[in-house]
Amino acid sequence: MNETHIRHFLMKDKETLFSIMNDEKIAKLAGIKVNQNKDMQAMQFLGILNNNNYFAIANDKNEIIGAIFLFKLESKKIISYEIGYMLSVKYWNQKIMQKSLQQVVEKLKNRNQKMIILANVLQHNAASIAILNKIGFEKFQVIKEVSGFDNKLYSQIQFRLKIN
Repeated sequence: MNETHIRHFLMKDKETLFSIMNDEKIAKLAGIKVNQNKDMQAMQFLGILNNNNYFAIANDKNEIIGAIFLFKLESKKIISYEIGYMLSVKYWNQKIMQKSLQQVVEKLKNRNQKMIILANVLQHNAASIAILNKIGFEKFQVIKEVSGFDNKLYSQIQFRLKIN
């Protein structure tokens, strides 16, 4: 297994990120719409570049192979995020995502703030469910949500992780 690390996105990452995001197998599991529009991608990427809660998963050559996104949720009680993640198919089943998610969780713990992290996973995505269980997420509830990929309603398991 190649050594990997997390870092913030760099301008050079744009094409690779969108090739990962537009892989239909990944997009379907992530519930995101495939986007081939280069102008829209450029606008999206500017938002990604300027967000400290978005992390690139990079290999030992510092090329990105995946991404982890923390989306801040509105809550007056406690800091809350929804976490989303994706990894290039050729790196699946190598514990890379588990290690990368653990690194992001450690970064969040180092903020010394009470928070909740939510993750929604399709019920049939056994690999993702196993990863979340291994890093301490607990099954919270089953929800139905419309997928951005195909606008169909799917049952998802919502996991949560309480920090501090």
